Amino acid sequence: MVIATPPCQGMSVANHKKNLDDIKRNSLVIESINIINTIKPKFFIFENVPAFMKTICTDVDGNNKSIEEAIQMHLGDSYNYFSQILNFKNYGGNSSRTRTLVIGVRKDFSSFISPLYNDEGNRIEKIIEKEENGEKIVEKRIQSGYY
Repeated sequence: MVIATPPCQGMSVANHKKNLDDIKRNSLVIESINIINTIKPKFFIFENVPAFMKTICTDVDGNNKSIEEAIQMHLGDSYNYFSQILNFKNYGGNSSRTRTLVIGVRKDFSSFISPLYNDEGNRIEKIIEKEENGEKIVEKRIQSGYY
């Protein structure tokens, strides 16, 4: 597993002194992507500020693109991934901290262990558990296709 939390000063809305060097710092996420491509872990996690996926970085080809585009371009063929902005306080964190969490599962493992996809390769949009007549019912709403 690779867990990466690239520097976020250039992405953070709290940084009021942004400058042109910030895109270089934002581009350190490309190093994490390169590490993932080199060692091919079963899982990867990126954790960062809410603007993480929309932030511009300079890719290995020298072109500027969003981090989301870079992840899709370099990891999308080998990994299924899901990103969501979460408030860690809702998950037991000590402070109210909103963060982007990106979880990737290598495609040769995702059909066995990923809760995000069913056997047909459709992304599970929402899991609803309810009880009817004393019986537990689990409903999975799906969205066709992978990320």
